Order: sequence, then structure tokens, then C-alpha cells
Amino acid sequence: MFWVESELEKEAILADESLPFFTTSHFDGHPSVLVRGSRIAELSRDELTGFIERAWLSRAGPRAVAKWMKEHGTPASRCASSIGSAELIRERVGWRARRDSNPRPADPKSAALIH
Repeated sequence: MFWVESELEKEAILADESLPFFTTSHFDGHPSVLVRGSRIAELSRDELTGFIERAWLSRAGPRAVAKWMKEHGTPASRCASSIGSAELIRERVGWRARRDSNPRPADPKSAALIH
């Protein structure tokens, strides 16, 4: 399971049938997508890294995001091969930062993003 920033982003990711992501009715209204284990090898290491980084960034607090972005840059700029994934989808759907009461991990390496 990967967190996504919004339902719009979720819909855009799921609409791209070339990606190994899906959902079930159990996750309706939940800002996340599931990944088909049998298709995960279709993603390059850089693409997978980009999705994991963006999943963490979607849950992290503003200071943690700002610090991470300053140190690493945006996931899309680090991973040109993730064209069509979350950063570009956000531009297409007019993404705006969403803050809610979901817990936010302090660091992407320590966060359990894939369940």
C-alpha cells in the first residue's frame, strides 16, 4: 500500500493501466493505492523509489517536507523516469497540499510505507 496525496491523485494513478497499482472497495475514500506484487518488477528502481518518497512526503509534516526537499530536491527532479507518476499527476489535476489528522512519519527511511 502506498499513500497518495489526494483522491484525485489516486484516480489519476489508477487510470494509468501501465502502472501496477489497483484498489479495492475496502480502500474507497482512503488516500492510498495498492500495488500488485506480481507486477512490481515493471517499475524501475528509480520509479519505485519515487513512489515511496512521494508516499512519505504526502504524510509528512510541513517542516519535515521542507527539510527533505532542501536536502534531496523533488522526487520528480531526482527521477526523470517517473514521468506520469505523482508529481506530474499533481500538476494535471491541480493538486493542493492536503493536511489532515493522519499520523505523519518523521523520516521516509523509518516509515513503514509498504504494508
